[in-house]
Amino acid sequence: MIIPLTIARVPISNAFTWYRNAWTLLKAQPLILFLATSWVLLSLMMLASFPFIGAVASSFLTPVLAFGMADICQKVRTNQPANPLHVFAGIFGANRKNLFTLGVFYATVALGCLLLTQLIDGGELMRMAMGVANTSGIDASSIDPTLLAQELANDPVAFIKKYPIILALLTFQISNILISSLFTYAPMFIGWQNANPNQAVALSLISIGRNFLSIGLAGLITLLTLFGFTCIATILVHLLPAVGVFTAMLLALLNFTFIYAITYTSYYGILSTSLNNSVKASVAAAIEKDQHNDNLDNL
Repeated sequence: MIIPLTIARVPISNAFTWYRNAWTLLKAQPLILFLATSWVLLSLMMLASFPFIGAVASSFLTPVLAFGMADICQKVRTNQPANPLHVFAGIFGANRKNLFTLGVFYATVALGCLLLTQLIDGGELMRMAMGVANTSGIDASSIDPTLLAQELANDPVAFIKKYPIILALLTFQISNILISSLFTYAPMFIGWQNANPNQAVALSLISIGRNFLSIGLAGLITLLTLFGFTCIATILVHLLPAVGVFTAMLLALLNFTFIYAITYTSYYGILSTSLNNSVKASVAAAIEKDQHNDNLDNL
């Protein structure tokens, strides 16, 4: 019997369970998860460094590597042997075609967001991302973050007019992250539920839509945690310059690793609840059907 999957709406308090479970994963295999995250970041940065295609190539590989990180989290949760190189499992797995198709979708979104920035800076960011132009109005070798911050605080409108590429960059990053976040669970639906890309995107949207409050609370807790890590890193850099930078890099790595971990735990929490509810509903429907048939036989 094929049991139809209906995405459940979980209690908002489940956000705290996902948060705790994410820390449990990190404490169980911190080295493996940190190394796997390092492979992800290095791979994406290497792709992003290529001229012409770098701006969208990294987005193309994002869902494949995201599934690899989720697969490692799954292995850690189930006490299976895990290896940091398993982060590339999606590239060689049975569902690689659908994952790469989803990657095309991600890359299209990134390209669309990049094209959107032309309305802000006349295409300067687009040309820079494609490796055919330098930023206009900003000399990267003489940038003083303090002076830029002062200019922004004194007159934001004049600052944006003077450096439109900065607003364009922020627009690209924020819009790309917000849109892509709606498809956060799609790689896992492809990898484990054998969904095609369209089904995976739809299931991800439904999962987030029906559990917006719990996912939002988990996101808020995560942001507060990451903010705390950032504050600690900033203090260490000022107090202990020799080890502060190294510690700051480790904390940044912890930030990314935790995001991958809580993404997996939230997916697992929603899906396990949905599967349990679907099985119960199917069993109840089967029992009701049998009873109905028995009643017809007795007539």
